[in-house]
Amino acid sequence: MVYIIDSPISAIRRAIEMKRQLNNKINRFLKLHEKGEDTQLEKKCKKFLESNKHYYIYNLLGLSLLQQNKDIEALKAFKMTISLNPNFENAYYNSGNTLIKLGRLKEAILEFDKALELNKNFIEVHNDKANVLEAFGMLDEALESYKKAININQDFAPAHYNIGNILTKQGKVAEAFLRYQKAVSIDSTNKRYCQKYAETFQLVDINLYDATIFNELIILLEMPTVRPYDISGQISKILKLHPSIENALKLINNTNLAKDINVVAESLVKIPLLITFIKLSPIVDFQLETLFTQIRNVILDIVYSGKEKVKGENFYYALASHCAINDYVYLENQSETNKIDILIKNIQKYVKEKIIIPSIWIATLGAYRALDQFQWLKKARYNKDINFIINEQIDKVDKEKRLRKLVKQLTNIDNDISKKVQIQYEDNPYPRWKKISVNGNQSSIAEVLKSINVFEQLSKETKFSQSPEVLIAGCGTGQHAIRTASTFKNCHVTAMDLSLSSIAYAQRKTKEHGITNISYKHGDILQLYKTNKTFDIIESVGVLHHMENPVEGWKQLVEHLKDNGLMRIGLYSKLARKCVDQARQYIFEKGYRPTKEDIRQCRYDIVEMAKSNNSVLKPLINSHDFYSLNSCRDLIFHVQEHCFTIPQIRKILYELNLTFLGFHTNSSIVKRFAEQYPQKKDIYNLSFWDEFEHKNPEIFGGMYQFWVQKNNVSNVSTGSLKALG
Repeated sequence: MVYIIDSPISAIRRAIEMKRQLNNKINRFLKLHEKGEDTQLEKKCKKFLESNKHYYIYNLLGLSLLQQNKDIEALKAFKMTISLNPNFENAYYNSGNTLIKLGRLKEAILEFDKALELNKNFIEVHNDKANVLEAFGMLDEALESYKKAININQDFAPAHYNIGNILTKQGKVAEAFLRYQKAVSIDSTNKRYCQKYAETFQLVDINLYDATIFNELIILLEMPTVRPYDISGQISKILKLHPSIENALKLINNTNLAKDINVVAESLVKIPLLITFIKLSPIVDFQLETLFTQIRNVILDIVYSGKEKVKGENFYYALASHCAINDYVYLENQSETNKIDILIKNIQKYVKEKIIIPSIWIATLGAYRALDQFQWLKKARYNKDINFIINEQIDKVDKEKRLRKLVKQLTNIDNDISKKVQIQYEDNPYPRWKKISVNGNQSSIAEVLKSINVFEQLSKETKFSQSPEVLIAGCGTGQHAIRTASTFKNCHVTAMDLSLSSIAYAQRKTKEHGITNISYKHGDILQLYKTNKTFDIIESVGVLHHMENPVEGWKQLVEHLKDNGLMRIGLYSKLARKCVDQARQYIFEKGYRPTKEDIRQCRYDIVEMAKSNNSVLKPLINSHDFYSLNSCRDLIFHVQEHCFTIPQIRKILYELNLTFLGFHTNSSIVKRFAEQYPQKKDIYNLSFWDEFEHKNPEIFGGMYQFWVQKNNVSNVSTGSLKALG
């Protein structure tokens, strides 16, 4: 027998070919992982490993298992990787992150340290190790680890973001803002970075014009996790720092405004943040409101006279959109009313004669009147530059009218107070909005509750549904329903309201957001006893306090909540609403009616009074809700309103057999509370919260928002359900 022995060159060639084939296979496997096809990747890795125990394939197997939440199997795969190649630092890193998922944090740190022994510049390891240290409360050590990551790469955005989180916990908001700002400057597409930037932006003092911040805010306003309403006060404030706006503000009550109007408009239209923002939200500043009111008046005079060429038209188009979003809250004098009536006749004439209508005419009319009331405008000829005005003020409203006819009736509305509240919101749907913050990723109920720190007091018998049924009792114009539908994984939301106008608006916005797991219904909470459906979660925020008997309405909700079900409630605080109570008394004494004209005049009179430092109503002009007509009616002209105290809430929870899980409030308030009441359980003590609110009566200025859980054994007392009726 003759044995053929390979030459050295043949052996090398064969080794190179085998390596090439292995690399090709690894690349194909990596592509499966990148595409998220982890089940397929798992099968292929296991098949390969039957004949070839390669460390890198074990690592890929571990990654595929980790993505499928097969954490124990994944950990075994990473351990096998390490046994085959103890110098492969990625395996220690992956093992550490798997141990984090398993809750074995101390072991995770040991794995990260091993990875750093092999590669001290492994930036992700420094960052993730810091995350674990932060979880242990070792904030100084965590900061040091994050800073090591940044020393390796100054543009490593996750570390800047995480340092911002620690600084926020430490109450160093200004420093935290700078870190979030840096993270956004590196990666402006990251939703979490933008959301935290927005949250801290509201709390910092900015006293100088900064073009960088202006540009960053435009990016923020386009992000789905940022709601313009939340940052509208701060944006309104910093807009006034812009040199062009500073100059324009000097022309308030000055005859030069009319003389220089083209210069003013051309300068304002060159501020992208201003144009973007006023299309999305009311301006929360009465000085800017006064400027815009006077500019609107000037452009009406120009259109009316027809003697002057208009420049900076795009500013007026944006102003028309802005006036629609604030529900035409700006004060209007009789001269303006007369000129608008003539403008309407002129436009009608152009429509009849099929003449192209000047864009500035339609924009001016749209800044004073809702265009959907002029159905003859559908036959008008106009230029494309105002298509967005027509779309917003006519086409979308027409869609709401069609959707209104399709709303299904859940219950009748028989209660007299419910009918009055219904009429208010049919006339003034609240709030009108362009954009809200929507969660990018849905989470389980447990994950959501942990993220808002209302998990610890849950009953041990609690079993969360994997596909929860949620009721939004009083959904208004849809913001609440959409956010909830995008928060809980595999949920279905039933959203009910008294107002068909509000529901139609909500349905349109829901379709625009591509949300498909909400069913809108028309009905009254008081009539829920006629339905049989029960829910895993019920949320009713800003609703019960507008009922004739809030406790009776709350009782109806409890009866439709499953045992151990969860409930989120929002109620007005008596302490925080003192100014509103005084405003309601002022309105009663002066005889203002809930009409557009009277609401506008009342607002103006309150602002004039607020110029005196002694005015008890001065805090109102800092309220977001003061700056649109519908929300102002809701704020101080509501047909029905109750306010509560924490002791009253505690009593009602006892009567309805509900366990308090915690307030749903911002972290800065929780931090202030914890400084005075440091024990872990103190945060669930309503007596302590009552003491804290009396020391800080502004903290529940929006309302009390809190989570409760229904206890298993029904022990509802009916003896005092009329206490607040």
